[in-house]
Amino acid sequence: MQQLDPLIVNKIISYCEYQERCESDVKKKLRTLEVKDAVPYLQRLRDARFVDDARFTRIFIDSRYKRWGKNKLLLELRKRNISKDIYQPMLDELQDGDDYMQAIENAATKKWKSIKGKSLMERKSKLIRFLLGKGFEMDKIRSVVGKLQE
Repeated sequence: MQQLDPLIVNKIISYCEYQERCESDVKKKLRTLEVKDAVPYLQRLRDARFVDDARFTRIFIDSRYKRWGKNKLLLELRKRNISKDIYQPMLDELQDGDDYMQAIENAATKKWKSIKGKSLMERKSKLIRFLLGKGFEMDKIRSVVGKLQE
C-alpha cells in the first residue's frame, strides 16, 4: 500500500471537517495541493467517513431548497459529479412537498414588492425571469404568479 503524506492527510481532513464536502470538491483540493494520485487519499477519507456523497447531497439540498428551485439544485449537483442515483430520489421527495410550493410563493411575494414596471404584464414577466433564474419550474411559477395581484 502506498504511503500517504501525513501533512496532506491532515490538511484534507481539516478541509472536510470545516464543512460537508463531496468527492469532486476533495479532488479539486488535492489537485491544488499537487497530489499526483488522489485515489488513496479519497479512499482513506471514505473509510473514515469524512466524505460521503449521499450525506453531502442531503445536506446540500436541505440547506438550499428554500432559496433555489429544483433546476438550479440539479445543475449544481451535476456540476459536482454527484450520481443521479443519489440525488434523484431526494429531489423527487422535495418537489412533492408543500414546503417547495411555499418557498416559491415566498420568493415571489418578496420580489413582487420590489419589481418596478410600466404595466402588470411587464412586472409579471420580470418576476417570472427572476424565479426561473432561481431554478424553479415554469409550471409551478405560472400557478404562483397567477395568484398575485397588483
